[in-house]
Amino acid sequence: MSSCHGDAAFTSLRLCSSRIERTLRFAIECDLKTRWGLYHHPMIAAAIMGWFRKRSADIVPTLPDREGWVSKTVDSATAWLNDPKKTWTNGLDIAETCANILEAAEITSMRTLPTLEVYQLREGSEDFEALAGLLDRLTKLLATHRIPKSQWQ
Repeated sequence: MSSCHGDAAFTSLRLCSSRIERTLRFAIECDLKTRWGLYHHPMIAAAIMGWFRKRSADIVPTLPDREGWVSKTVDSATAWLNDPKKTWTNGLDIAETCANILEAAEITSMRTLPTLEVYQLREGSEDFEALAGLLDRLTKLLATHRIPKSQWQ
């Protein structure tokens, strides 16, 4: 079998077993043609969604604050929560940034999406108590992942 995608995609996935790796290799190299179009093997989607993540001791942990975004966002959220002249739009923007960082860095559970909560607040009427509660909860989750400014890249 000739490889049109190379082995880099498979080594970066670091799959659990060689059987799954062979299945993925077959699925990527030999897409099946049907009368409705190209059929992709469901194992490709499963690998992209992270079902085959490496769970051994030598994984590289995420560092969401390596560019200082967690620290900047936590500082902005704290300033907004303590500001007596807070604006609705600014609070939603800060909450959305918090939610995006939490989801992208896989810090929060994806069962109830923080971005969905922000979206629901954005679609409803102005409720500063609900926004402050959400922002406080998201900030507490993010604050545990802050690193000193000297370690930013």
